[in-house]
Amino acid sequence: MARGDELVGLLRPPRPGLVEDHGRRALDDRHEDIPRPLDLRVVKTAAKHFVGTHDFAGFAANRGKAERSTIRTMNSVHVRQNGPCVMIEFDGNGFLYKMVRLMVGALVKCAFGKMRIEEITSRLQSGALGTGRFTAPGEGLYLVRVRY
Repeated sequence: MARGDELVGLLRPPRPGLVEDHGRRALDDRHEDIPRPLDLRVVKTAAKHFVGTHDFAGFAANRGKAERSTIRTMNSVHVRQNGPCVMIEFDGNGFLYKMVRLMVGALVKCAFGKMRIEEITSRLQSGALGTGRFTAPGEGLYLVRVRY
């Protein structure tokens, strides 16, 4: 059993000149494009709420089988900006299906004023799915390390 994993989500505003291709955005294979710059202060504030041991059922997708437990521990969430790119690094004792994509989606929604930060806390306390969840695309998601 793994003692901990680290996953990183990379976000950046779209570059000028990206074109639509058959209804899909043309994406760089290392980043998830977002429609406008993020309010980094809001992202950092909201990210702190994920740290600790919580029931992350509200930040998981159903893959057709029940999880033994949806309780996970997030040791840290670090948010950094490098030029136009924002890196969000999650260090935890394990991740549920699409958990990081849903957490990044919630952080993006908070940064755009589409979700209140308190909704993150509420979802962690209740385990409820909530409404209007946004699953961030996986293009910018990387497994950095697995610790045993």
